[in-house]
Amino acid sequence: HQHLIANAAAMVDLAPEPMVAPEILPEGFLMRAGKSGVDSMIAMLRTALDEKVDGYMLIEGPGEKHEVIIRQGMPVAIRSRSDDLQAAVFAATTPGFDATLRRIERSEIAGAMAGGIGDFSLNGFISALATCRTRSDSRQETLRGRMARMWGFEAGLELLDTSRVGFKLIEHKAAGEASLKPVESEKAVLLPVSRHQGERAAKLETSLDESRIQTARLKDKLEESAQSAEWLRDELRLANDRCDELHERIEGLNISLDESAAAKRSADENSEEVSDRASRLSKRVAALEHQLEERASELALALGDSGSRSQLRKEVAELSTKEAHLSAEVEANSEKLARLRDNIENDERRSRMLTDQVSALSDRHRVSATDTDEIERRLSRAREELSTVESETHEVRKMLKETLSERDEVGAKSNHLQVELRDLMGERQSLLRELGDLAANRGEKEGELAHLIKRARELSGAHEDALADIAEAEKIRARLSEEPLARALMGEESGIEALGPVLERLEHARTMGYSVTLLDRAVERGLQLIQFTVEEVSRTPRYLLSNEVMDILERQSPHTAGTVRGLTNWSVKQRLENRLAETVQHVVLDLERMLEDYEQSVTMLRRLRQVLDQLQGLGAPTEEVESLLLSCNRPESLPLIARKARRLIQMALDEIYLEADQRDAGAAVRLETTTQVLEELVSQIEATGLTGEDPNGPLWDFQRSGMLPWEARGDAPHVEVAEDAIVELTQPLESTDIINENQHQPVPENEEVEELWTDLPPPEDNPETETELVPKAMVEASEIIESTGEADQRAWIEQELARLDAQWKHRGEVASEPTTNPLVDEDMLSDLESDLADLEL
Repeated sequence: HQHLIANAAAMVDLAPEPMVAPEILPEGFLMRAGKSGVDSMIAMLRTALDEKVDGYMLIEGPGEKHEVIIRQGMPVAIRSRSDDLQAAVFAATTPGFDATLRRIERSEIAGAMAGGIGDFSLNGFISALATCRTRSDSRQETLRGRMARMWGFEAGLELLDTSRVGFKLIEHKAAGEASLKPVESEKAVLLPVSRHQGERAAKLETSLDESRIQTARLKDKLEESAQSAEWLRDELRLANDRCDELHERIEGLNISLDESAAAKRSADENSEEVSDRASRLSKRVAALEHQLEERASELALALGDSGSRSQLRKEVAELSTKEAHLSAEVEANSEKLARLRDNIENDERRSRMLTDQVSALSDRHRVSATDTDEIERRLSRAREELSTVESETHEVRKMLKETLSERDEVGAKSNHLQVELRDLMGERQSLLRELGDLAANRGEKEGELAHLIKRARELSGAHEDALADIAEAEKIRARLSEEPLARALMGEESGIEALGPVLERLEHARTMGYSVTLLDRAVERGLQLIQFTVEEVSRTPRYLLSNEVMDILERQSPHTAGTVRGLTNWSVKQRLENRLAETVQHVVLDLERMLEDYEQSVTMLRRLRQVLDQLQGLGAPTEEVESLLLSCNRPESLPLIARKARRLIQMALDEIYLEADQRDAGAAVRLETTTQVLEELVSQIEATGLTGEDPNGPLWDFQRSGMLPWEARGDAPHVEVAEDAIVELTQPLESTDIINENQHQPVPENEEVEELWTDLPPPEDNPETETELVPKAMVEASEIIESTGEADQRAWIEQELARLDAQWKHRGEVASEPTTNPLVDEDMLSDLESDLADLEL
């Protein structure tokens, strides 16, 4: 009922009420903010999955706005100005847009989903996000793997729901009929404990060992990753220290450069002052020289005045002193100017050198920054790999725990099965009995079907022959009604009627599905003996009772003809009562004993069929076992089948004994019952005497010699046995390879049956006898006596022929309906079924 309800629910097309989507979603609680892009979007969605967020992720840009609706951490819809999922995802992952993750109330998720793209699906979203910004297959596989680890299970459920819509439960399928079949494999019969649990436990142990090895490898890889991460951290720390040192050195160089620039500026100022001073001094010297010239001219004018000479001398001395001072100052200032110029040149050289050093340091700083960025990227990749390895390690540990729990469950189930095994053995015995009964019924039905198929073609041609035989029988009946010898022979049927029950048992044996070649040959042999006896009895009065002789007697002496007819009938009846009854009695007894042997052989064949099925499961040669199974419906091949079956059982026992040392205790205990059953079967087969050179029993004596046991004792008349009958009977005993007749021997459509009754030669019109059968005096005396018993004898023969026709019709009805045969012994069938049910392996 649950399956029907689920199927109906899946087929119902629900029409939900339309919801109005809000134009602007509530702001909610801000959880994370960043820039848009594929990696950042996946990172935000991972955060939403870890936190089980009910909300949305907002991506805003110039003139654009995209919203990814999230429920329980899973993207369930996307709102965008584009109607295509691929275009919407491509627009939402534009670099530079602002992305925020917000949490809102769960009740507002349904309204937010109503305004999303119609063809949204989780698998489509994963595919669009993986392929929107890259064409590299490896990059796409990496992105798909990351998202599969996040939403792989939910994506698989979505595919399952999508594919489930296409499945329908057939509600009007006609129920089939269960067919119980006999067990044909050793796993269910010879081995009471199934090896499935052991194999599963071994597989689980193997997978556990592999998981442990993989875990160890992952741990080693994790340690190596941790070591490489630590090394990268040390390298990054050293690079940072080196960068700090470079920054400090650059700062010192900048300070010294500033000091050099200040000194250069001060030196330039001093040089300018010195230059100004030197120019002033030169101007002053020029002025002094001019004054000196003026004074010299004045001196020359004043030479005549002695009072002004001493004053002039003093002024010249003062001027000389001032000139010396000025010359010394000029030299000192020129030397100072040269030193300043040297200092300025040195400072310029130092400035250029510092500039070169600063540029070199800047280059080294840029290289160090590049190395630092590369180290940081490698560190980030190592961290991602470390997180991936940790997640895989977590999954492996989880799988290992599940494997261990399954192993514990398997162990508990195994113990429970071992406890319940003893209770199931009783049910197993009853089931084996039922299966044996079903197998026997199946064998009977299959044999009957094969026999019917085999005889169908024969009956189609035999029908016309039967019609011809009926017409010929009518003609023979008309002739027999006029033949006195036939009337005499047909007058006594008490011995022949004894063959009725035997013939009914033979007809029942035909319906069992087994070959009845031996019984047919035995019946033919008995009929040959009966025919020989009848011919022998009727040999003396053959011509005496002919129509011509009786006509002559009736014309010559009617009284004598009646007397002769009466004496002849009495003589034939007496001889038939003695000889024919004795022959029929012996034939009936021999046939009954052979039928008993035949029924025992059929029972033995059924047992051997089951034994061969089990031997095939034990590993016996398949071709040989199949050839023996194909011959199990031929009782005439029972001795050869018994010998070969005993040899196969002995080979199986030898192999079990040879491999006993290589098995453990449990297997040895399980095979002990099998060996006991096989040894009992060997003893039973040997007890039947079928494995010897000459099997004992009337049926097998007849198979070897072609004569009934009554003939073998020497009491019966000697009748030659046909060569073809002896060849047909002894061929199954002498053949070494039993083949299937249906496969290797063509079966004729209309098989001709050997005629067992031969037609009597027609009486001669003028028989010539050596001696006169009746004296003429007797003939003349009996001419006046009329024959009064001829009409009565003819009426009696017609009555007996009608009774024979009725018996033949009744026997045909019994053969066509074997299940309604009142002569079938139900006790014998029940005993046979109980014997088959006791056969256990």
